Amino acid sequence: MLRQINELVDFTFIYEELKDKYCLDNGRNAIDPIRMFNIYMSYAVRLNYWKLLFENQRMSSWSGQN
Repeated sequence: MLRQINELVDFTFIYEELKDKYCLDNGRNAIDPIRMFNIYMSYAVRLNYWKLLFENQRMSSWSGQN
């Protein structure tokens, strides 16, 4: 699913939106904002997967199925 999102959406607009938020000559380099977004999306998808898995397991145990 994440690969499909990356193929369909051009995230380069984020660089222009965040241009004034990053300092190019002071401190360490920041993590690429698109990479940060991809990490967040990956986490959210996994979290949703585990939530659905546990909910399904709980519903199965209530109905007497093992």
